Amino acid sequence: MKAVYFFQSEDQRFAVTMTAQIVRTMLDEATRARGAETDGILVGRYNSRLNTAVVTGAQPPPADSRGSRLTFERGVSGMRELLLRLWNGPLRTYYLGEWHAHPGFNAERSPTDDATMQSRALREGFNCEVPVLVILGDSGSDWHLQAWVYREGQAPIPLFEKKSAPEEVQHDRPQQRINAQ
Repeated sequence: MKAVYFFQSEDQRFAVTMTAQIVRTMLDEATRARGAETDGILVGRYNSRLNTAVVTGAQPPPADSRGSRLTFERGVSGMRELLLRLWNGPLRTYYLGEWHAHPGFNAERSPTDDATMQSRALREGFNCEVPVLVILGDSGSDWHLQAWVYREGQAPIPLFEKKSAPEEVQHDRPQQRINAQ
C-alpha cells in the first residue's frame, strides 16, 4: 500500500490527498460490513493554497445506518456532535465529503451516489462548496479507489490517481486554529 494517495482533476484545479492509514480505515470498515455497502464521511482541511483537500479522517457510519448488498442509507446519530468536536478541536478539521464501498462491484459512481452527493453534501448544511466522493470498489480480488468532486449544477469532476503528490502537498502543514479570544 502506498504511503500517500493523491488524486487530481485533469485541469489541476481540484485535488485530494489521504494517507494509507485513512484508506486502511475505509477498507477495514468495508470488510466489517461483510458484503454489504457501507459509507461514512471524510473529514480534514484544505492545504495552505486552498487547492487540495487533505483528508485526515474517514469516519465510520453512524450506528443508525443501514446497508444491504446493493444499497446503503447512512444514519445521522452523533454526526452533529462529531463535526462540532472536530471543528472546535486544535486543528479545526471539518466535513470534506463522503466515502462509500461497493463490495463485489467496481468503483464507479452510480446515479444514486450522484443524487446523494448533490442533496446531502451540497445542501444539507455541511458548508462544503466542493465536496469529495471516494468510492472503494471490490473487483473480487482487490479493492480500487476512485474519487470525484461535486459542484452545484455541474457534472461530477473526476479525480485521477497520481503516482505521488507534489512536493508542496507532501510537506504542507495544517494551519493552527486561530484563537479568537
